[in-house]
Amino acid sequence: NTATRIKQQKELTETERAQPAIGAMSLSLLSILETVNITADFLCGHSYGELTALYAAGVISSKKDLLELSSIRGELMKNKTGGTMTAVFAPDHAVKEILNSLDSTIVIANINGPKQTVLSGAEGEMAKIETTLKDNNIFYKRIPVSAAFHSSDFHNTVEDFYTALENFDLSEPQRKIWLTSLWCGNKTTFST
Repeated sequence: NTATRIKQQKELTETERAQPAIGAMSLSLLSILETVNITADFLCGHSYGELTALYAAGVISSKKDLLELSSIRGELMKNKTGGTMTAVFAPDHAVKEILNSLDSTIVIANINGPKQTVLSGAEGEMAKIETTLKDNNIFYKRIPVSAAFHSSDFHNTVEDFYTALENFDLSEPQRKIWLTSLWCGNKTTFST
């Protein structure tokens, strides 16, 4: 029924559940690709996708480790509640102009492409931004998340995750890999 579906959807978007669920789904999709002999020469990942890319490149050695890291990441992130994210279908320079004109605390979380910019920040501030976007006929879509991911609220979480990584045996990548994390505000290639 509808009430059960809504409850389940809400529970699945809770970060501590979503992270391992994404990990399990990612492993399933990688397994399908391997079954039909499709392998990538080059891998990239953003946000959670970085863990999947690291696993596919052989840096994370086992499915168990990937799922454990997914759980750790979810647990670290679950205490950071509040805020939201919105995908804006406009170039980042146009979005920056709007943010600057409103003196907003909302941040650009990611630039998904030439005409898609993702924002992150407090609910009230985001509502103001969305009103301005609507007034300027700029299409946007609120992203159903439990927190303002990729905002400055998560800097300590990143450090804690890096500390947790020290408990895992990581290997040199077997394929080229590009990580686009904005957790640390930069794009990087990976090395152990």
